[in-house]
Amino acid sequence: MVWTKLAKMKVLYAEIALLSTALAASRTSPPNGCITVAKSGGNFATIQSALNSLSTSTSGSQCIFIGPGTYKEQVVVPARSAQLTIYGSTSDDTSYASNTVTITYGLSQNDGLSNDETATLRVKAKGFRLYNVNVVNSYGEGSQAVALSAAVNSGYYGSSFVGFQDTVLSNEGNQIYIKCMITGATDFIFGQRASTWFERVDIRVVAKSLGYITGKIEPTLDLKHF
Repeated sequence: MVWTKLAKMKVLYAEIALLSTALAASRTSPPNGCITVAKSGGNFATIQSALNSLSTSTSGSQCIFIGPGTYKEQVVVPARSAQLTIYGSTSDDTSYASNTVTITYGLSQNDGLSNDETATLRVKAKGFRLYNVNVVNSYGEGSQAVALSAAVNSGYYGSSFVGFQDTVLSNEGNQIYIKCMITGATDFIFGQRASTWFERVDIRVVAKSLGYITGKIEPTLDLKHF
């Protein structure tokens, strides 16, 4: 069972690595076929409105390019038949360090919400991919407050996820995180049924606290050995 899950993640890893290699080091304009979110001059002013404009029943592929800026909104990616990719503008797509796009929101369980419902980015679309976007839950200390809630097979490259308690909820499916940063303090990488691979991920603990990551550790091996 473990080997099967790792094999599936290897396929996802290979697809993400191939796509990132094909793109130029600087991605400051939309890849071919993408609709654009921008503070001015784009197809849409918010990420959620761009998502809502896309069909959830057509197959093929869909993509959204986000221009530089801070977008203060909760983003929900509904389930869909198409494979969806979101790209953030960056001068260097090989890591999170040069990202110019941030999605931020500040919900927490103190608002009477579940962990998933607090997330700044909630991913329900199988095969979803995120490139070079910073995702922040700005609530801070005092309650569970998720930055990313991922409930499906999905991949994250060159992105950062920032929170305090329960930053990344990796809950279902096969997920992979490559060249990302995850920051938090308490249970800040957690989940129940996902099989998740972290490749060259910068995991940072908030300075005032020891950090806790919760989950079941399975035997693994280097993906290149498949």
